[in-house]
This record gives sequence, structure tokens and C-alpha cells, in this order.
Amino acid sequence: MCEYATFLEITEPEKSNLKTLRQIINRRIEAAGLPRGTKDTVRVLDIGIDAVVPTKLVKVDKELFFVADQKTKSILQVSVKRKVAAYGYDLFGTSLYSISVPNMSGCFGLAYCSNYLYLADHTAGILRLELDSNTVSVILKTGTEICNQPHGIAIVGTELIYSDVGKRAL
Repeated sequence: MCEYATFLEITEPEKSNLKTLRQIINRRIEAAGLPRGTKDTVRVLDIGIDAVVPTKLVKVDKELFFVADQKTKSILQVSVKRKVAAYGYDLFGTSLYSISVPNMSGCFGLAYCSNYLYLADHTAGILRLELDSNTVSVILKTGTEICNQPHGIAIVGTELIYSDVGKRAL
């Protein structure tokens, strides 16, 4: 999964206009290596929840992803749709349901495989969430010789790989 970010500093707002801002954003996006061909690559997605503190997300398919919410200590399943507008389209999301993960304190890694979500949490460790039953189990506890402070997580084939910022290792 690739992650990209953009930053735009407006030093003189009274002299800026939307066309110029869009050109600056597009140049920075192209410089960051995002796909070319669309002028509307970066969008804000409203999922209809005001106080969400998203720490990580993982895409499941074209219109579905999961978001780790630090504030509510839960995983949100979100459906995404496009709505055609005069300038192109808007993205809008709907939170379908929320799965409480009480021992989650800071989920910074999230991976999906075969109806399971795997979470890398700084305090709890590596967690597995079975989506059919919403059962959370601890695979590796934080603070052990094997798992000090997990951060990122990925599934490659049948292998679970995680980064450990405490040990500075994969």
C-alpha cells in the first residue's frame, strides 16, 4: 500500500486563486510520483463522523476500506462512493459499522487478509480481528523480546511482516 501526502503553504491568501492553487498542488503531486492523468488526485473524504481521529486505513476493494480510530478505540468499516459535480466529482463515505477494540491505544499498522484485520498497536502488540465474529485476539504482546513496539504491518503471501520501532527492525 502506498501512502502520499501533500503540503501547500499559502503565504499571501489575498493574491491566490483556485486555478493557481490547483496548479501548485498538481505540480507537487506529480513531483511526489502520484499517477498522472487526473487533475483531481487529492481529495478530502467526509465519512459523516465529526470526532474521528484516524491513525491508519487499509483498502479492501474498490469501494470499501477500514479505518483505525484512536479516539473511540475502534475500527470503522467505510464504504466510498463518487458523486458527479460540475468540476469533476466528490468523494463521500459512509461508516457502515464500528468494531470496538478496547485494548487498542494507537493503531499505526493495519492489514487485511481473508476476512481478518491485523493491527499493529504500540501498547497492545499485534492483534488479529476476525470480521465475522468481531473477536480480537493478541498474536504478539508488546514489550517482549520478539515484539517491542510494533508500528507498521503487512501481509505478503502467507507471511505477516511488521516493523518494530522499539527494536528498529522488521
